[in-house]
Amino acid sequence: MTLGYVETQEKYNEITAIPDLLQYLDIKGATVTIDVVGCQHEIVKRIVTKNRADYAIALKSWFADLAKWNNLQALLMVKSIRQVIGKEPTTETRYYITSLASVKDAATAVRTNWRVENNLHLVLDAVFKEDDWKTKNATAATNLTAIRRFTNNLLKAHPDPSTSPTKRYMRFLNLDFLYSVVANPALFT
Repeated sequence: MTLGYVETQEKYNEITAIPDLLQYLDIKGATVTIDVVGCQHEIVKRIVTKNRADYAIALKSWFADLAKWNNLQALLMVKSIRQVIGKEPTTETRYYITSLASVKDAATAVRTNWRVENNLHLVLDAVFKEDDWKTKNATAATNLTAIRRFTNNLLKAHPDPSTSPTKRYMRFLNLDFLYSVVANPALFT
């Protein structure tokens, strides 16, 4: 579920937007997972010292100065094998740094990070076609982004096991289904 976001003009600006977003979140005791763009000393310091949380962050390259990484407990290596029917399997190796001392907790954090990638970014790109929107007005673009994320949250929270595209289609065909998505009691308990 999307809890918040900070608008950026370019991909590079994510580095400065992450600390801005972290200042609004009460995440004490939680684990923050970020892709490779968040592998910055100051971001890790913010997570550990001000937010009082743990982290598991994708690593962009090997580092020489271990002392700069607040509460660094481990370096993780994750090897993924992807099999597409009719094609040869592909293997990818990714590295993460983490403040988590437990292997089980660190593995869960990495899997959770990929769940965000698959359940949010992929859905926004493939289902909502977010990258195809060319809205010129900044306020309208911000509002549409918030609406897409809120809609995605509603569809994910709905108990129907159908995929998001199917649920989006069903809400147009059936007003009762639309009402059950919007007024889902699970969202308000």
